Amino acid sequence: MVSAGLANQIREKCRALGIESVFPKPFCSLDAVGGIIGRFVAKFGIGIPVLEIDVKNGVISDVRVRQSAPCGSTWFVARKLVGACALSQQIIHDIVAEAHHSYPCTADMTVDQELGDTILHVAGYLIRSAVEDALGSEG
Repeated sequence: MVSAGLANQIREKCRALGIESVFPKPFCSLDAVGGIIGRFVAKFGIGIPVLEIDVKNGVISDVRVRQSAPCGSTWFVARKLVGACALSQQIIHDIVAEAHHSYPCTADMTVDQELGDTILHVAGYLIRSAVEDALGSEG
C-alpha cells in the first residue's frame, strides 16, 4: 500500500522504462485487461471477484468462483451463500457482509483519504457487487 503521490512517482518511472504497473486499493480491486498484468489476473484468477450462481426454487444451490479476491475471501463468501434465499436482497447483503467481515481480510478499517471509506468496506462492496451481478445474470 503506497500513497497516491508515491504511486504516481513509481507509475511515471515504470512508464518511462516500459514497465506495467498498477496500484489497486484494495488489492481485490485488481482489474487489468491485456498486458502482463492482465495475463497474471487471467492465469491466477485473482482480482475483482467474479462469481457464477445457480438458483433452484428461489434458493442458491451452487456458487462457482471464477475470479477470487487475492486473500481468498471470495471462496469463503461463496460457501456461505449456498442454501440462502436468492429472492431477498437484504438476506443476501447480510450473508455477504457477515461472511466478509468474519474472514481474516487484511484490509484496514481506517478511513482512506483517497477512497473516502475504509479499505475493508470497499472490499466488501466489491464482493457484494459480484454476488449481485451473478444473481442478476442467473436465469
